[in-house]
Parts: sequence; structure tokens; C-alpha cells
Amino acid sequence: MIHERLVQEYAFTGNYQRVKLYVREARPRIAEELGTAPGELAGLHRRFEVIPGAQAQVDWGDEGRIHDGPPTESVGRFVPWIAGGQAGGPGLVSG
Repeated sequence: MIHERLVQEYAFTGNYQRVKLYVREARPRIAEELGTAPGELAGLHRRFEVIPGAQAQVDWGDEGRIHDGPPTESVGRFVPWIAGGQAGGPGLVSG
């Protein structure tokens, strides 16, 4: 929400991650100015939801090497998650 308003109202060109990092760093200072504990500010966010299928996320992991006969290969694992759905199941990639 903060990033969206900065873009719309001030033509902000920075990315969402930068705003998120700034807010995380500023939270203790803001809490002090308001005379409250930083933990009490934790609920001041809006849940981010999208319609099913509108976004996806992929988690990646390194599974190491396969030692099942030559050649030994490095294996990576990825798990796709689709908004409103469940994990698509792990996929293995060698290389």
C-alpha cells in the first residue's frame, strides 16, 4: 500500500523491496515517536491477496550431488506455488 501510494502520488520509481526495507528500519523510530512498543506496530499492515492464479512464487533449493554412478551431477530443487492454490510439487533439475 505504501509503495502503491508513493508511485501514484509522487511518481516514485524505487522498487517495493526498498520501501519494505525502509519501513522495517524505521519501525522502531516510529514506535518511539508514538510512545508505543515496536511490537504493537506489527499489526499495522494490510494483508496482500490476489485472485487465484494471478501470481506465482518459486522456492529453490540445492540438493547437492547425485552419487548414483558416473557422472556426479549437482541437483537443484524447485517448488512452484500458485496464488490461491497449493504447491505444484517439487521439480528436480540437474546441471
